Formats: sequence, C-alpha cells, structure tokens
Amino acid sequence: MKILILLTMVFGSLNIWAAGRNYAIQLEAEMTETEVENTPGGTGTTDTVEVSIAAKRNMGRFEYGGFLNYGTTDVSGGADDKLYQIGLLGDINFIPNTSAQMVPYLGGRVSYATGEESSVDKSGFGYGADLGLKFFFAGGLAVNVAYGMTILDLTIDTTPESDRKITTSGLKVGLSYYF
Repeated sequence: MKILILLTMVFGSLNIWAAGRNYAIQLEAEMTETEVENTPGGTGTTDTVEVSIAAKRNMGRFEYGGFLNYGTTDVSGGADDKLYQIGLLGDINFIPNTSAQMVPYLGGRVSYATGEESSVDKSGFGYGADLGLKFFFAGGLAVNVAYGMTILDLTIDTTPESDRKITTSGLKVGLSYYF
C-alpha cells in the first residue's frame, strides 16, 4: 500500500509537469534598428542582431523570469560593437496561458548591460517592452512573434567618460517550450 501511494505521488507530480504550462525556456532572435546618441557627440542609426535565452515561470495571466542577451552591431569603420545583458522580465497575458492556442501578451524587462566597442568598455542599465503573440503548435511548443523596444543608458570608460543612449526597436521571433 505504501509503495502504491509513493508511486501515485511521484507519477502524479510528473503528470502535472507534463500536462501544464508551468515553466518555459525561450530562445529568441531579433534584427533591430538601433539609434545611438553619444554625449558628447552626435547621433547615428545602424542595424543590430541580438539573440536571447530566457527561463520563465507561467502563472496563467502572468509570466516572470530571467534572461541573457547577446547583441552585435557592425559599426562603420570596421569596429564591432558587442553588448551582453542579464535581467528580469515579465509578461502579462491577455488570455490565460493555460490551454489557449494563441496568447497575446505585453512584456517588460529590466537589465544590466556590459560590453566592448573598439577595446573600450561600457556598462549601464536598460529597460524595454514587447507587444506580441505566442502561437502554440505542438503540445508545449510555441512560436513567439513580437515588436519590441529597448533603451539602454551606458557609460563608456574613456577619458573623459562619455555617455551613450542606445534605443533599439524591431521584430522579434522566438521558440518557447512550456512544461
């Protein structure tokens, strides 16, 4: 009898994990238009490619978690601008993300960013927002499509120090696995 109770507890809890959308791993790529504002200096526009990985907890109407992001920009003159971010995120689902096939959402995030451009270090904080849809096509697999914007305020370690405000906006496409 004790073995039956133990097996029921173990396999019952595994069934909850398999049947629900309690947690998610998300991979995302984006191509964005980037506006750079230097102080002192001027402004410019370029394209940026970014990839992210996130781990989230799904509560139905709300999801929260953490993320890592890597972005690279090909700056004119041959220098590559690299930026790494680590942060927290949250999504408000307009339809509970429990069994719906299509879930519209509004997402937000805050992050710490660090990187390098032409061997000069830079770091700072940022925030962003997304408006998108999650399309579930097979069990816990979903394709995410969103339009997002991120603003980063960075300090560049030069003498004298300078500030840079980076604003990115563009289309994001990702794949999520909910379990």
